Amino acid sequence: MSTPENTPANPTVTTPGTVSGTASGTTPVITPVITAGSAPGNPDGTTWENRDTEKIISDIRAEVSSQKESITRYTFQAVGAAGVIWGLVLKLDGKAIPLYDGAAVYLCGTVVVFLMLVVVRITNHNYHTVNRNSGYELHLCRLKDYSRVVHEKNKSGRRELADRMLKVGWEEAMCAWRFVQPSLFSHVYKSFKNQFASVFFAHKIKKKLYPLPLYRWYATETLVKGDAVYHPGSYLRNIHWILYTVGGLSLAMMWVFLFVQAKALPGISIGQLVFSDFINVIITGWFFAQFNRQSSFRKLLEKEMLSIQSCAVVWRVVITCHLLGSTWAIKTNKSYKSYTTYTSGLALDFNEQFDNPHAWLTDWEDIFGTPAMDERLRKLFPESSTTTTKPDGKS
Repeated sequence: MSTPENTPANPTVTTPGTVSGTASGTTPVITPVITAGSAPGNPDGTTWENRDTEKIISDIRAEVSSQKESITRYTFQAVGAAGVIWGLVLKLDGKAIPLYDGAAVYLCGTVVVFLMLVVVRITNHNYHTVNRNSGYELHLCRLKDYSRVVHEKNKSGRRELADRMLKVGWEEAMCAWRFVQPSLFSHVYKSFKNQFASVFFAHKIKKKLYPLPLYRWYATETLVKGDAVYHPGSYLRNIHWILYTVGGLSLAMMWVFLFVQAKALPGISIGQLVFSDFINVIITGWFFAQFNRQSSFRKLLEKEMLSIQSCAVVWRVVITCHLLGSTWAIKTNKSYKSYTTYTSGLALDFNEQFDNPHAWLTDWEDIFGTPAMDERLRKLFPESSTTTTKPDGKS
């Protein structure tokens, strides 16, 4: 793979329909095609198209479909397993299961509740992948529009940047995503260094962001005008409610059995009753804590930063940070040394203008490939001026 220094300044005219650098099971490299035509804003009268965009979109949609199918499959497998478990607990061939004083009710009830909550977490994880991939598709589709915008002092800057964005490999993009996107996310939402503590709390916007900015680009629902309505779809919501209903019914059966035990006093010991009560309280608290947290995460997936619309914006920020970080690393170190430092540093620079993402992007797009870009990067990373340029691997 060529380094950013070897990328041509202008897009190359190629023949549509050819695919290079592809292999079975891998994502083909997207390269631009410039064809004759009229496009307002392009100084040379050409139009911008993505070669094999249909193929890329097809691959992304196939993975999205696979992820959604797995969500549905896991959900109904979990519901089926819950039915089998409770069937065994209540009756087996007309005979009660001979487990000591209802221990089966608490043991199996706990297993069912835990199973439902685990599947809820898996569905959120898979849906996050769906939105991330769909957001990347939306990001690619928007490149043709961004490439038409021309800056008076740097007429080829945005088109060159669009060209470079098309040539970014998927693993390159994911490498940058793993520290740029979390940096943006943690700027808005509360985070917990203690992973154990984090599972008990809902995702909330940091208080330091109040009063909230007028332009909440990461919250699509707030951007619709007047009485217009935003509908994120009901698939994930319905899956959640199926799982919560089964888990809630299991929890209710555990409490009903506890009251039955209490009425049986003094037929059972106080110790047994206290133990049963303790189990129920712990499982109930865990259920509602997870309900609160996973429901708040669903809100992020449907309406806020993890939604498809917001992911498209984040992807553009991620790829911009990647290209600037890799370009500066190659220019200053002749290698990928300090690439991670530069790219993550650019993410922090974006957070300084978080409420106005398009202004930040425009600033870099308008100076991309010019001495002004070098000067601004030098100010952001003054230590790079004194870095020893020795061959090195990626940082």
